[in-house]
Amino acid sequence: MAASDKNSTDGRFYVIIDTGFTAANTSTPLKAANFQALTPDGSLNPNSNFLLSPPSGLQPGYFFDLPGDGVADGHGSTRGAISAAVVSGC
Repeated sequence: MAASDKNSTDGRFYVIIDTGFTAANTSTPLKAANFQALTPDGSLNPNSNFLLSPPSGLQPGYFFDLPGDGVADGHGSTRGAISAAVVSGC
């Protein structure tokens, strides 16, 4: 398998709370910088609640990076990076 057959595209997984987003009350577009980043080292306080009590200046929610998997499917094309959003209405 050639290196060009591998998926090296990184993705992100977001969990956010819908706080009644509208064009009038939300700076658009929201970006990763608007949410708390989680990292594999677990250096954040485990008692933190980024959904209900986000740090000052951040929106309710968090994200973490998903590195490309380096795996191609059986047909010579690569799988897309995994990314998803979970939205909860209030």
